[in-house]
Amino acid sequence: MLFCTYPYFLFLLVVLVLMRATERVGSVQRILLLAASNVFYGYWDWRFLGLIWLTTVMDFAVALLTERQLTARRRKLVLAVSIVVNLALLGLFKYFDFFQDSAARMLAGFGIEYDPWLLRVTLPVGISFYVFQSMSYVIDVYRGRMKATKSLFEFAQFVMYFPQLVAGPIERAPHLMPQLAGVLRVRLPNLLSGLLLILWGCVKKALVADLLGAYLVDDIFQDPKGGLHLWIATAAFGLQIYADFSGYCDVARGSSRCLGVELVENFEAPYFAANIADFWRRWHVSLSSWFRDYLYIPLGGNRGGQLATVRNLAITMLLCGLWHGAKWTFVLWGAWHGALLLLHRLAVGDKRRAAVDIETAPNKLVFVAKVLGTFVLVTYGWMLFRINHDAQIGPYTAALFHLGPLPGAVDVERYWPQAASMGWSLLAAAAVIFAAHALQRRADRRGEQIEDLGLHPVALGACCGILAAATILFGSLGARTPFLYFQF
Repeated sequence: MLFCTYPYFLFLLVVLVLMRATERVGSVQRILLLAASNVFYGYWDWRFLGLIWLTTVMDFAVALLTERQLTARRRKLVLAVSIVVNLALLGLFKYFDFFQDSAARMLAGFGIEYDPWLLRVTLPVGISFYVFQSMSYVIDVYRGRMKATKSLFEFAQFVMYFPQLVAGPIERAPHLMPQLAGVLRVRLPNLLSGLLLILWGCVKKALVADLLGAYLVDDIFQDPKGGLHLWIATAAFGLQIYADFSGYCDVARGSSRCLGVELVENFEAPYFAANIADFWRRWHVSLSSWFRDYLYIPLGGNRGGQLATVRNLAITMLLCGLWHGAKWTFVLWGAWHGALLLLHRLAVGDKRRAAVDIETAPNKLVFVAKVLGTFVLVTYGWMLFRINHDAQIGPYTAALFHLGPLPGAVDVERYWPQAASMGWSLLAAAAVIFAAHALQRRADRRGEQIEDLGLHPVALGACCGILAAATILFGSLGARTPFLYFQF
């Protein structure tokens, strides 16, 4: 069931009515919410409900067993069961065929013929997200940061909560479970605020992400005509993936807010970052903080000297890249960001971090230059992320340094007008993103939500009506246009 489609809105309406009608009977409400989450996930493919319940029941039992162990060694052994089984499930469905095919290609390079045995199984939607969320609960119990729940029902609600089930944000149990344990109250202020956030997410998805993909990104990456075209398409993809994923998170947060539950913010104006470390503090916050807390720091973080820090950072970013999908281009994307983070650390060292906001920057022009430089570096990384095969890296990188048309690719007289037209489209999309960031900053300063714009109700209603009409007329509302992060 896709967000920003009519079936989802009908589903959400039914859930809200049921939650409102059962507020006085908390146990019934919680049963209905869990049932709704199972319907939501089973809508994709009911066969994978068994897989998510397997993860849920196993981690529920492992957390209880972890608390009962008297020695550190036994606690680690029990924890290892959760980690090994969860990663084995993730590896089986997501990476088995990839590594088999990679092994065949590597052996072929040595003249050894190997016919790989491939599973060719469908990737369960959201498996990377709910596995990480479930694992974080077990690890938190192991570390003593929270008590294991004795209710399988309560834990299943946490793992399967439908607004953020298939593509995040990746919630932590101490934040989400207490909210789901209480009565969910559907009230008008939260309902209006949530619906506005849902609308804004659909606008990002339909009017920015999908249009950029259809009219700029896909065609150019399929057959780039020149370096300037490729730069425009790569920058457009950076805006596309941001609008697509942050739009999904807005719909998730808005749907949850309608139920009276607040999810974590997953994006904090990432393209306003003045350095690569600041970018990762702002981009996909729930994932980057997960890798920091459950991988980078346990490996030793930056506590073991320069070489150990390099090793820990390299492992973390390579696995972060691999998490995104079973392609070497994702690993290279992770390696690129790992290298940038390492260079930034070598340059800055242990100094107090520089200003990351233009209002606190001592030199505004220098700060803007840093933001633009960071965006260029991130944009090149998006080219690595977007290409279909690692063999394209060399030719596409060479094309980026050749702004003009590639030999024989396109009529030179048509190349520059096409680039100008595409550039204006890109600037229009960037203006929408910039306006969103500006509204977010304004709301933050006033202690409000981004959707609380302080407009007169009539003006606010008119704006929402125009946005909704534009989304339906020009966007993908009702069409099966998957969000980009569903493939991860």
